[in-house]
Amino acid sequence: MKLQIVVRTEILATHQWPNAPEHRKYLASQHSHMFKFRAIASVSHSDRQIEFHDLRLRLMTAVNEIAMHRMDGPAVFKDMSCEQIGEKILKMMPELESVIVSEDGLCDAIITRESNDKHIEGNPRKSSSRVYLASSSKGDRDLLRNVASDLTDRGYMVFAPCLAFVGNETSELRPIIMDVCLTTLVNWAQDLIILDEGIPSIGCNIENNVAIAKGIPVSTIKTKKEN
Repeated sequence: MKLQIVVRTEILATHQWPNAPEHRKYLASQHSHMFKFRAIASVSHSDRQIEFHDLRLRLMTAVNEIAMHRMDGPAVFKDMSCEQIGEKILKMMPELESVIVSEDGLCDAIITRESNDKHIEGNPRKSSSRVYLASSSKGDRDLLRNVASDLTDRGYMVFAPCLAFVGNETSELRPIIMDVCLTTLVNWAQDLIILDEGIPSIGCNIENNVAIAKGIPVSTIKTKKEN
């Protein structure tokens, strides 16, 4: 018996095809779709090996990191096709077997991982593979993105709040975001890694204290050069 779980999310966004042929020239301009995503993962037993809510949160995190968000309109996928977006999601979520990226539920791209691509050669998945990557909201986002990408390439599943919720840090949403983050840390993460850029962070202090209280291993990547 083969067991699979499926989670879904969607986002209103634009994209374009700069080199569209003449008969589809209208696709060269930015145009919007309701992009719909279905992520499919295989599991080896039927007792919540991967929790739906955790997997959906990671899918939403990946989509939000790939898209460029705006305050005055839909998110932007630039010139990425559905297939290219799906390839990025599979790279960021090594636990997935396949992902479906749809334009308005009418046109779908199905991206399936080849069996020999499941794990990166030379970087076997470890038993402690789910990483919560914490950093200051005032830190270098490009640096954080590079660290997250490196961990993903090494076979880890990564949740990085400062990438997942960028642009949504309003005073009204901040308590809700922190609650989601701490719930993910306690119920999903197997390791907490703090990206230390020498910037004071109340959020990182809270995450550090919660991880210690729950027995979650904590490590630090120092990026600030010592004087």
